[in-house]
Amino acid sequence: MTTLASLVAQATQLLNEGLVAPMKDFGLSPTEERVLVALTKRNGRRMFELAEYAVVKQATLSKAVDCLERKRLVERVKVDKDRRCCLVLLTGRGRKIAARLIWRARWQLSALYHSLGAADTQRLETALSHLNYVLDGIARGEAPRKSAAGSNV
Repeated sequence: MTTLASLVAQATQLLNEGLVAPMKDFGLSPTEERVLVALTKRNGRRMFELAEYAVVKQATLSKAVDCLERKRLVERVKVDKDRRCCLVLLTGRGRKIAARLIWRARWQLSALYHSLGAADTQRLETALSHLNYVLDGIARGEAPRKSAAGSNV
């Protein structure tokens, strides 16, 4: 019998392989890719903001930013007011690669949405949003509750 957890894990793995594998020609890890994309949404993020937005642990983010700096895709800029803090900025080269990554991901997701159809895509997004809502509560020690969608779990 296939469980919900195994179906979600398998879908995640296949989605990651489909989206990440073709991008390996950029020589980026999935974490580095998420950092670049996060910086296209707002360039000049502090490390803690970037970690939160890219859904990455602080230690993992530091290593990823170090690698991206060595590849000259980002740079760290000190903040005058707080010498302990820095902003991470895309370089010109980083912006170009991030734009290509976003274009590829949009194309691949468009093909996925086309294959599923609008109704199934909407149902899947609603179900996954509800699942994330419930799992977030469980992780915080809360009893399963109603989501915004109103269904009980």
